[in-house]
Amino acid sequence: MPRKVNATNTELKLKRYNSIFGNELEKENISDNSEPVNIPLNLIEDFEVEVDGVVYRHPFKVVDDDAMYELAESIKNNGILQPAEVRQNSKGKYNIIFGHRRRRGCELAGLDYLPAYIRTMSDSEAVKHMVESNLQRPSILPSEKAFAIKMDWEVCKHQGARTDLMPDEEVQNEGMREEKTILYGMSERTIQRWITITKLIPEFLDLLDARRLKFTVAYDIATFSVSEQQLLLDIMTEKNVLPSGEQMQQMRDIRKTEALTRTIVELILEKVNKPKGLTIKPEKLNEYFPASFTKEEKESVILNLLEKWSQNYQETCLNR
Repeated sequence: MPRKVNATNTELKLKRYNSIFGNELEKENISDNSEPVNIPLNLIEDFEVEVDGVVYRHPFKVVDDDAMYELAESIKNNGILQPAEVRQNSKGKYNIIFGHRRRRGCELAGLDYLPAYIRTMSDSEAVKHMVESNLQRPSILPSEKAFAIKMDWEVCKHQGARTDLMPDEEVQNEGMREEKTILYGMSERTIQRWITITKLIPEFLDLLDARRLKFTVAYDIATFSVSEQQLLLDIMTEKNVLPSGEQMQQMRDIRKTEALTRTIVELILEKVNKPKGLTIKPEKLNEYFPASFTKEEKESVILNLLEKWSQNYQETCLNR
């Protein structure tokens, strides 16, 4: 049996598990064990399940960035404070459900095992649990969130849940709508928008993840065909421009009556959206500042507040 982790001991010591357990863990594994066990990393595989002929994989990226190296250093010093979750597959190995970053952190920290809870669940349950657990992470990329929501939605469809938010599907279960809007904290319309985002070609997904595209602009682009997206991307690259919301609306309006051509897209992207002037009367501003504040001090306060507002606004748009 895999060795149980002492819950009171957060310092995980590197051991050679192959010399203890051989090349495989014993077949009679703990199911839904209440205590984590240390599982050799060579027995842990990426998340992959098949539901009704559709293969689902982990949609969240594991990147060797500064945060990952900080995690590895923390694991070296303190061990794994929150065990991962896995389930045994038909090959006698384990598919990781939750804790992909911790597994990579263990590798970088020099460990050859990962403390994890072994769970027993169906393929559909595994997909739902993997998605819902990872969506609780404090920071995930927009593309990750989009594909996770789509995956969860499709699995609910296979289980006989309501699917009317997907094109040309019929209503099967009224309760699913309320369940998912509560889970995601979104309206039905917003859930559908997130699912649509998965239709973006990779280059636009990267721009969205880099926060170079606003969510609303990315959604408009996602409604385009692959060939239209590629055309738009080529012209954006050539001219080194990003489309505005107003320019995307112009393209969407044209698509209703005619095809988007290179000439049309170039003309739209060449138009410079002139910002409208804004004037605030000094007496209005003075209501909010002490009389001793200089013009420069007022400007600094206003810019700092606008920066915070802009960040909050972008986060709100992503979560609508």
